[in-house]
Amino acid sequence: MRQSSQSSRTSLLSTEPARTIARTVIGLVAALLLAFGLPALRSLPAADSASTTLYLYVASYGNDQVLRYDARTGAFVDVFVRRGSGGLHGPVGMAFGPDGNLYVASSLSDQVLRYDGRTGAFIDIFVNGSTAYPVPGNYSLTRPEDLAFGPDGNLYVAFSGYTCMLRDVNGNYNRKPCGPTGIQRYNGATGAFINTFVSAGSGGLVYSNSI
Repeated sequence: MRQSSQSSRTSLLSTEPARTIARTVIGLVAALLLAFGLPALRSLPAADSASTTLYLYVASYGNDQVLRYDARTGAFVDVFVRRGSGGLHGPVGMAFGPDGNLYVASSLSDQVLRYDGRTGAFIDIFVNGSTAYPVPGNYSLTRPEDLAFGPDGNLYVAFSGYTCMLRDVNGNYNRKPCGPTGIQRYNGATGAFINTFVSAGSGGLVYSNSI
């Protein structure tokens, strides 16, 4: 699992003709990166009819940006989402939605933000953690870490909750989750909260930060 303190999460935008090849190549690269303990590539393609260029999108956690690189060479292309755009703070997991736009988990603002998939311009706050769960007994969206659109078209968000420094019996301090964690499900078209899809503790779940 990747912690939110890691500096990057990545996402891939490809054209339809190159989609199969891109998945194979990116999958092999991802395996190598994981083997060496580096952040994995997130393969979430969307069609770009204007160009056959493959881009790699990287969430730059440390300076609140989404950067774009050439997926074939690794060369820097541009800043796709500007620093702090739309309140972006601590970006981690990303996904391209069915609408072709980019959805970013803004972990330190407890939100999912939506950006134009072609220009990177801020569109709106798709899920706001402060108002995302009006149903009693369901968890708030705290520290969203990763997200994905399911086959039902809805958005699934892994959230880790808050962490605390706790002292054990030997006097050592350890970082432990002290808030709710799990997987939340939201309407993929409106961002409205549906339910807690996976609850904390289910199957031994302690710290949910990847889907």
